[in-house]
Amino acid sequence: MEKTVLVKGGFVRCLGLLLAFLLPLAFQGCSTTEIRQEFFGLNVHDVVSSDHHYVRGYEIERDKLFDLAISTLKKMQAEILKKDRKDYLITAIGFDILFKSCINTTEVGIVIRPAGENKSEVVVYCGNYSLGKYVSDELYSRINAAPAACP
Repeated sequence: MEKTVLVKGGFVRCLGLLLAFLLPLAFQGCSTTEIRQEFFGLNVHDVVSSDHHYVRGYEIERDKLFDLAISTLKKMQAEILKKDRKDYLITAIGFDILFKSCINTTEVGIVIRPAGENKSEVVVYCGNYSLGKYVSDELYSRINAAPAACP
């Protein structure tokens, strides 16, 4: 009967490979938040807690505003990556068609949050602040023009 013996230094070798992969990420000038966003995408906390987000209030209930935001993004020819009705989070890419100063994979996060009875807010965030401003202005003006946004 043969005995299974762990190769001496196997753990150290694996640890070395892991460090060789992670060490360059630590020195590339990105924060851990930016690295996580790159690999896993935006989340609600990223959108709402950023210093560079844009907010606009509407007298529309949250579910209707969520649907209106999705249809508006589709009209803007954005590719919707995530529609999370539980957290009212939408993430989208592909704004390079309308906004030439970004690449097609620049992610924009949108959260619909409550703001009172039959009132909601649209919060828009993007790591590219110019794109975030552009998308928020475009989204807000198109939502205002939509029939569902009129009281």
